[in-house]
Amino acid sequence: MKPPYFVVEGDDVSVFQSIDALEQSLESPDIECYRVFDATGQVLNLISDTPRSRYKFRFGLVAIGKVKVSLKEPPETAVAELVQILSNHLERLTGQPTKTINLSDLIQEIERQVGA
Repeated sequence: MKPPYFVVEGDDVSVFQSIDALEQSLESPDIECYRVFDATGQVLNLISDTPRSRYKFRFGLVAIGKVKVSLKEPPETAVAELVQILSNHLERLTGQPTKTINLSDLIQEIERQVGA
C-alpha cells in the first residue's frame, strides 16, 4: 500500500498520508459508505473489529469499533476509476477543467491544492 490514501464518499475525497491517520479518522458505522484507494489505484478494504463501545443516538444504540485498512482480497486495481475521481475532485477544487490523465501528476496537483 503506497501513500497517499484516498477515501471517497460520493463527490467528497479525503487525502491521508498514513494508514494510521486514515484509520483514526473514520468511524466504523460509516465504513460501508467509503471507497478507499492507495496512490497506485489499489482498492483497499475497510474492516471493523469487535465493537469497543456503544453510543446512544436518537434512533438507538450504534456500535463503534476500531477501523482497520487491508488489501482487498482478491486484489483489485482501479486506476481508471481513481483517475476519474481525482480529475473531478481537482476540477471542483480549482474551478478549471483538468487536462492531466496521469495518476501521479493528478496526485501531486491535489496534494499541492490541499496542502497535504
